[in-house]
Amino acid sequence: MKLESLKLAGSRGIRAGMGLEEIFIDLTKLPPGLIAVVGPNGKGKTTILDNLQPYRMMPYKMKKCKNWTPAAFSYYDQFYGNDGLIELIFQMMDGKRYRKYILIDAERKKQEAYLYEEISGEWKPFERPGIAKSDGKTATYDAAIEAVCGSPSLFFTSVFRSQGAKNLSDYTRGEIMEIIAELLNIGHIKEQGAKASEVEKHLKALISLDNSKLDMLNEAIADKVTLKATLNNKEQIIINYEDIISKTTKEIEGKRVELADIEKKGAARESDKARLADLNLTQSQDYSSIVLLNDENKEHETVFETATADINEKVVRAENNLVTLDDEKKEHETAFETSITDINTKLARAEHIISGEAGIREKVKEEATKNDELAKKKVHLTEEEAEKETLENRKERLTEKEKRFSDVKVQLSNAKSYQEREILSAKTDLKQGEREAAKLDGVDCRDDGAAWVNESCLFIKDAVTARNNLPKLRSALEEVSKPTKDILELEKDLKGLPAIEAELKDIAELQASNNKFISEYRIAISAIEIELTEIAKWTKLEPEIDRGKEDIERFNADIVAKKGEKEKAIGRVLSQIDSVKGDIVSLKADIGVKEEEKKKATEKTLIKKADIEKRITERAPDIAKLTEALGQDMVALANDIKRTIEAKQGELPALELSIKSAQEEIGNLRGKLEEIDKKEGEITAIEKRIAGVNKEIIRWSILARACSNDGIIPLEIGDAAPNISGITNELLAECYGSRYSIKISTQSEKAKGGMKEDFDITVIDSETGESVSITEKSGGQTTWIEDALTRAICLYNIHSGAKVYGTMFCDEKDGMLDADKKTEFMSVKRKALELGSHEMEIFISQTRDLQDLADGHIILSDSGVTVSSHA
Repeated sequence: MKLESLKLAGSRGIRAGMGLEEIFIDLTKLPPGLIAVVGPNGKGKTTILDNLQPYRMMPYKMKKCKNWTPAAFSYYDQFYGNDGLIELIFQMMDGKRYRKYILIDAERKKQEAYLYEEISGEWKPFERPGIAKSDGKTATYDAAIEAVCGSPSLFFTSVFRSQGAKNLSDYTRGEIMEIIAELLNIGHIKEQGAKASEVEKHLKALISLDNSKLDMLNEAIADKVTLKATLNNKEQIIINYEDIISKTTKEIEGKRVELADIEKKGAARESDKARLADLNLTQSQDYSSIVLLNDENKEHETVFETATADINEKVVRAENNLVTLDDEKKEHETAFETSITDINTKLARAEHIISGEAGIREKVKEEATKNDELAKKKVHLTEEEAEKETLENRKERLTEKEKRFSDVKVQLSNAKSYQEREILSAKTDLKQGEREAAKLDGVDCRDDGAAWVNESCLFIKDAVTARNNLPKLRSALEEVSKPTKDILELEKDLKGLPAIEAELKDIAELQASNNKFISEYRIAISAIEIELTEIAKWTKLEPEIDRGKEDIERFNADIVAKKGEKEKAIGRVLSQIDSVKGDIVSLKADIGVKEEEKKKATEKTLIKKADIEKRITERAPDIAKLTEALGQDMVALANDIKRTIEAKQGELPALELSIKSAQEEIGNLRGKLEEIDKKEGEITAIEKRIAGVNKEIIRWSILARACSNDGIIPLEIGDAAPNISGITNELLAECYGSRYSIKISTQSEKAKGGMKEDFDITVIDSETGESVSITEKSGGQTTWIEDALTRAICLYNIHSGAKVYGTMFCDEKDGMLDADKKTEFMSVKRKALELGSHEMEIFISQTRDLQDLADGHIILSDSGVTVSSHA
């Protein structure tokens, strides 16, 4: 990937850092090699780097996300307004040019994303077989970019290392396997495995459907035994019902014979019947008399309860009246006691005021003195507050002047920063020229010791040109190192600043003194006001002194009067209470009289009832003898037999209907059993089909397992691991020496023996002989070891012929390194450029020495973004 230009509009990071609504960077002017993005903190360096890549995301903003997916990122937090724009033009290593064009409406939260491809000099929407034409939809754009540049996971793991990005040691085995599988271009194996898994799932779904059918069919045939039992039961029921009909018919015939015999018997004697009827009538009359006596007794009780209820009601009313009178007595006592207490309180207050007359008069004089003192303090406070306002106005005017000098300071700082960049550029050019001219050291074209140089020789032509340009470059450096006219004028303008600062200091001292006086006067005023509040509690009693003696006489008279009223009121209530208590005694005596009347009436009724019950008992034996002599009632017996015959005849239609219903059910049961026989045939066919599909599932399952992360893929990764480790170790040895090396393990031992698929990066220390996982190394060691490993993955990617990227990216990965390791860190970058086919690495570092070692710069300032080259 070779970057050509970047345009950003509506970026929050650019507006916050440089105060610009839009920037454009022409990247074609940058030389090959290491390119440093430079500028003060907060200028927007990371914002620019984050947008120098084609994916629809900004990697630094996704440092806390688990996955590199556009769905985990939103441009709406990073852009403002409704016309945000990202336009990136880049060229892939196959020579094809592409244009990333994203429109962002942050207000309405909408965006359009387009990927264009240059065809015959014109930008055309990207389109490939199986990938929809780029139409502005984000999903279409994401699919197109992955087709051109590969997955975001691979890109942001190996090519673009953002600030705060997750370390390789933090990736799960599954995540790193996915990345390396794509790196090795063996994703198609996993795709085949996925397809095999889909076929396996589909076949299992078919079996699941067949099993569901089997469950339904088995559930249906599960009733076969029950249905057969029910059929046998119904057939037995018909037999039982037919037997019952036969028995019932015979019973009807027997009852008809029995009825004929009864009708032939004679009637009982009429005289015995008449006597028995008379006895029964007399007995019935006596029973009726007992009922009447019981009713009479209940009537006595009702009359008594009515009479006593009225008296009891009067007793309750009297008792309630007694409670009311008692409450009234208490109320009188409370009311009079309250009044007397109130008068006593007023009396005590009047006596107290009279006793403190001298003190109150003294407080009145003290109040006048304090009011005079308060008025003087308030005058002083007003004067000091006026002085405070005057000082604040002076300070405000001087602050405005000082602010103008601050603007001059900013202009001077910007001018000096610009001069420093010019000096840096001139130094870089001179250093590059000196390096190039140094190639002539020891050159002797004639080999005669005269050190003659053939300036027309093509091999040293550039070095000769550089040597000849050295005076001009030194002169240019000397020129740009001199203070400019603008800097001198700005420094002159700043000479008036000390006088203003001194005057502001004097004002500050005066304000402190003024604030002290104001505070003291306010405290004094507050103290006097508090004292006056306390004094007022006494001075307000002065008017009461003169009328105090009259009040004492009046209050004593009122107390005597109230005590007399209390005795009269309570005496009246006590008289009423005694009257009510007498009424209650009288009413309770009336209740006793009524109870005696009720007792006598009840005794008379019980005597009459006992006489009648005695006659009933004496008459009972005669009734029993006559009843036994007459025997059974033949008419009633004949009627009973007739009813029995009718009941039995009524049972026959119901039994016949039950037989018919059972026969219909038998027909239904036989039909269901025939259906079950058919379903048993279906079960046999489905079970045969399931056995065949299971054989297919086994074959597809083997293929899916072979193409999974536990099959061919780990074997391929295992083959690639030594190559990646080798490149990593070459970078480490070149730049940090031979002490550390790494080994990538794709298998580990199981606890119970044998091996299992795994992934780990082991760091080997040749000095100590220690081998530990990279997860156990310190932060600084992890940084440069992982940087070398990341570049090794990228270089392996280039050599393997998969996705090739012409540019790498790195954002402040040297922060945890010491000064020596920072320099070696840059050596890794240069060594990677030598080993790989990528032409450029764009990086951000806050270390000035690393910026100076870069081959080119992308410079951020308030006026915009510029690029420079040291070549």
